[in-house]
Amino acid sequence: MNIRQATEDDVLAIVQLNHALFQEDAGQRDAAVNLEWAQAHGRAHFRRLMAREGGLCLLAIEAGEVVGYLAGYVCRSSDYTLVPTAELESMFVQATSRSQGIGTVLAQRFLSWAQENGAVRILVTAYAANEGVVQMAHCADY
Repeated sequence: MNIRQATEDDVLAIVQLNHALFQEDAGQRDAAVNLEWAQAHGRAHFRRLMAREGGLCLLAIEAGEVVGYLAGYVCRSSDYTLVPTAELESMFVQATSRSQGIGTVLAQRFLSWAQENGAVRILVTAYAANEGVVQMAHCADY
């Protein structure tokens, strides 16, 4: 398995994985979410995220195929948030590549990157019914 920072050439792969995330996660848990958001807006969103200072998209590659991604960013302190904060915006690993530690490695790389970029607080949002993600978020040592 190889984890690397995504480039402009990887945007379509990220959008496809993000679309799969919407279908699986929100599709099962939140009828108020536009399940076609990634197809309609994902390219522009992830391009902006990768271009902005403090933005990060990571890819997990196995046998030459993209099997997972993580997207996040760091925001400097402000009037609203008094400390630099990193947000893990979204993460997805294809079902056929799960239970191999890929999500854990992606999250660890994000945590390291966030610290290197000055974050002292990490935000992760997940549906309460998504027990695996909620458990991982509670166990994170940051």
